[in-house]
Amino acid sequence: MRRGWCRVISGTGCAYRVAALKEVASDDGAPGPWTYLSVVEDYHLTYQLRSHGWLAEMSPTVYVYTGAMHSVKSLWAQRIKWQTGTVADLIRFGINRLNWREWGQQGFGLACICFWSLWLCLITTELAVYGLRLVTVSWLYFPIAFSVIELLHCRKIHGRTPLDWFLAGSLIQIFGYTFLSMGWIIASWYKAVTDSQKDMWEAQYKLDGTVAADESMTEGIGHAMKGMAGVEARRRWLVGGILLVFAGAVLGLSAATGLAVYGVLPHFYISATRDLLLAITVGTMTMAVLELFPKIKIRRR
Repeated sequence: MRRGWCRVISGTGCAYRVAALKEVASDDGAPGPWTYLSVVEDYHLTYQLRSHGWLAEMSPTVYVYTGAMHSVKSLWAQRIKWQTGTVADLIRFGINRLNWREWGQQGFGLACICFWSLWLCLITTELAVYGLRLVTVSWLYFPIAFSVIELLHCRKIHGRTPLDWFLAGSLIQIFGYTFLSMGWIIASWYKAVTDSQKDMWEAQYKLDGTVAADESMTEGIGHAMKGMAGVEARRRWLVGGILLVFAGAVLGLSAATGLAVYGVLPHFYISATRDLLLAITVGTMTMAVLELFPKIKIRRR
């Protein structure tokens, strides 16, 4: 979202040029610019607009408020829908100049899973071997870094309160959200790769207490799920194979790190793990500094 532009025009607080919507609709031969071929129609539309040369921009001076999920279950269903739909669209579109950043964002999510898996493995095994004698300032490096990141995010909360600062600095809120997000990242990749046909809109509606507006909306939901079945099988299995290699590497390095702490394997694995954790932390802090959260407008590039 750097330089005032964005990759996804969300359904809340956005404005489109009529000419842009007409161009997308006429090119696809569809009755309108929005599609039933994706469960994340906002991302799909943004991609089509950008492919036609339109630029999605945001205003740093406008604040837009939207409703939130009322329970963890409804939040889970919403994020599973968003994440799975985005992954399915990325696999469908492939990697190109328009979406390489989205692929990078997905890679960053997987890097976070790698980070916490390795960090927890390192800390728990060192505690098991050395006990509290090993507690040093170095243990605080990564939590302090993430606390700074959250405080940077908090600066952009409109109407923030002292409680917001406390939750950000103490990492209470982000720890819970992080482990939830790790769960829906793993689940969504599994759903996208295996081409799950479960109706994710219906799941969110049921948990959020929302009822589909009319029969046409219900029909559209069905079309969206059929659109997922069109993802090329070869791409899905290729991505699935890469994910299996990634999971094996993370589990292998975690196990090697734990064994190195116990003295079974060389100390090299501990050093490699700490270097990797440091690299992910630096990358995360860099992204946090560059982020902006303004409103969107569309114009020709």
